[in-house]
Amino acid sequence: MIEETAKKIESMGLRKVGLLATDGTIKGMVYHRALLKRGIQIAVPNKKDQGLIMKGIYEGVKAGNLELGRELLLKVAKKLERRSEGIIAGCTEVSVVLRQEDLTVPLIDPMDVIAERALKLALGLEDF
Repeated sequence: MIEETAKKIESMGLRKVGLLATDGTIKGMVYHRALLKRGIQIAVPNKKDQGLIMKGIYEGVKAGNLELGRELLLKVAKKLERRSEGIIAGCTEVSVVLRQEDLTVPLIDPMDVIAERALKLALGLEDF
């Protein structure tokens, strides 16, 4: 999924993307490795904003408070979009509350990317 997302971002011609994800995903540098080897830079939230993301995910979306989740995640996404050409919804909870219409840059959802790839493979439109 990570590699397919990186390929998609590369095919879009984006050179710098923001990443909305959990602390573990960011610290593990999962997306970083896949993107950096393609020459794509990653913008991550500062420590305070990363705390808002975690609160938005855990106290917001996962707790059923979608309004809180949306408010916090959108606040950080808006900051990231100022210094990015696209935003990765690097956690499934992000795409529950954020939509493309919320941003002026592309919102890349890895679940959509992998679903599109699986469909193309299943229909024989692409090879492995």
